[in-house]
Amino acid sequence: MRAGATGSFITKGGWVLAAALGLSYTGYVMLFAVDIPQGDEWGSVVPLVHSALHHGLGVNQLWIQYFNESHLLIPNAIFVAVGMWGHFDTRILIGLSALLQCASFLVLLGLFRAYFGRVVTAAPVILLGLSWLGLSGIDNALWGFQIQIYLTEFFFLLSLLCLHLSFSGQRRLPLLAGALFFGLASSCSTIQGLLIWPIGLFVILWVAPKSPRRLALWCGTAVVMAGLYLIGYNSAEARAGCFAVTTQVCSVTFGAHHLGSAIDYLLALLGNIVPATDRVAKTGGNVHVFGHQLLGAVVLLATIGVFVQSYRQHRSGSATWVPPALIIFGLLWDVVIALGRVGEGLASAVSSHLSTPQTFLLSGILMSGLLELRQLREHDQPAGTWRIRATWSALVALGFLVATVVVASTIVGDANAVNSRRTNQVAAQVVVNLGLLPPSVRPCYLDSSIDFSLVPESQMLKQLAPLLEYLRTDHLSVFGSQSEYQHYRKEGPPVFSFCDAKG
Repeated sequence: MRAGATGSFITKGGWVLAAALGLSYTGYVMLFAVDIPQGDEWGSVVPLVHSALHHGLGVNQLWIQYFNESHLLIPNAIFVAVGMWGHFDTRILIGLSALLQCASFLVLLGLFRAYFGRVVTAAPVILLGLSWLGLSGIDNALWGFQIQIYLTEFFFLLSLLCLHLSFSGQRRLPLLAGALFFGLASSCSTIQGLLIWPIGLFVILWVAPKSPRRLALWCGTAVVMAGLYLIGYNSAEARAGCFAVTTQVCSVTFGAHHLGSAIDYLLALLGNIVPATDRVAKTGGNVHVFGHQLLGAVVLLATIGVFVQSYRQHRSGSATWVPPALIIFGLLWDVVIALGRVGEGLASAVSSHLSTPQTFLLSGILMSGLLELRQLREHDQPAGTWRIRATWSALVALGFLVATVVVASTIVGDANAVNSRRTNQVAAQVVVNLGLLPPSVRPCYLDSSIDFSLVPESQMLKQLAPLLEYLRTDHLSVFGSQSEYQHYRKEGPPVFSFCDAKG
């Protein structure tokens, strides 16, 4: 280990930068966090917390299939805990998500250390940190329900790290058990967590193909997890997980039967390393989609280059599987999204909350580029050879791409964060002051401020009334803090002139 290291896998300077990035990211997220349920929290989490407070919960209620194929066992347990002991203050969930993202970044650096073959210095920390702790996915960061995503990626990376450590050393079996345990935890966070099993198999075949016991344990656990997922499986709920503006254009097989549209959607997703602003994504405007598709094509070419280079190096003894594994995870996640959401229209592909897979893609590409740069510096070769020129050209292009992504995603992310805080504060005003509004305009005010699935305005009050009563009687969310409640009460209801005109 080089001088200046702390005795761990990161230098002192690297630790300082990692801490600064983590604190900045967490502080920024919490600055824009608002304590009010959003989206799916209304229809699923609020009733779950109410049931836990008054009737108790069984494992079957925590395991229940959510809206699509996902079983959110671990997220549901966290929702219940925050509801029972934290008055379902959604800012707690948002803070936990931020901490999980920072913890995932440290695990990512551990994987990079294995791949890079030496202690991680400040430069890789700052480059990977700007990618991992950037603002491209700010919509997820400011939505407590999305803790499921941060749990999935955290357990996924931990599983890969334990799997890597199990290939050498004296504690191979306990580390393999850890990899299996974290793989199960990832699978119990979202359905995307199931991707750990084919990716883990890829890693085992890459590193130790002649290890029948490891292969048997991994595949056996994967089969058991797949069997568990079928318990309580509801095909009608799975069908509901297909998103579209109208149900006539969307079904679980729609993407498979419209591969051309799915590929267009996938290319836009791959280019979502720089998401669109909320206004563009939510209004259906396609003005920026073609640009995202071009960027997606560049990302796809870069991933192919990483695979080729990693395959050339795979017998070198280092963890050359790390960038391909991260990229496969991101690509498969994108494919799942594309097949499920293509019926919703291309504009949805550039939404901030769909940018998580691209973080894995960009991290894998960056890791491969950093190793190439190190090898160029360490190996003396004639500067004029085509291979050196091509490598330097690719690295310059990668640097330009990263700089563009960081700047653009920061600008867009900041705009989305401001919009999210303003939208959620208005929703809190409406919820707290709903009784002060004339009954005739209440449905319009609720429909204009609260995202409650695809419920029409005429049904909003009927659907939300019992949920709002749960918040009031159980002292949850904005009704759980007297100071917050009094603040919004003092502000009074917002003014929606178009709703007042209807009334």
